[in-house]
Amino acid sequence: MGTATIGSRYQGTSLEGGVAYESTRKVTRIPEPKVDLSPREAWLRGRKKMAIEKCLGMISAETIAVYPPGIPVLCPGERITVSVLEYLREVREHSFHLQGPSDTSLKTLTVII
Repeated sequence: MGTATIGSRYQGTSLEGGVAYESTRKVTRIPEPKVDLSPREAWLRGRKKMAIEKCLGMISAETIAVYPPGIPVLCPGERITVSVLEYLREVREHSFHLQGPSDTSLKTLTVII
């Protein structure tokens, strides 16, 4: 995959080799998913919102996709790992556009209970 410039809002932001970056500030690679439940199983389970700092080891109940590149970081049924939390922290710092989370400030995540 080559380098692509993403929209006017992200002028100077590119995607190269699966890594989103802005100017010279790199953002960590999108973490590999750790699937614990099928999306159907996750959808049928109970859920609650939790402070993002307390979500390590929990299972996501929502999809979170970051633009650029537009690939989901979390889907329902996936385990929230250290690398996912670090990636989301970087995304929040760079104010990238999010699709899917109930809390776009990323202060809370919806998890399976």
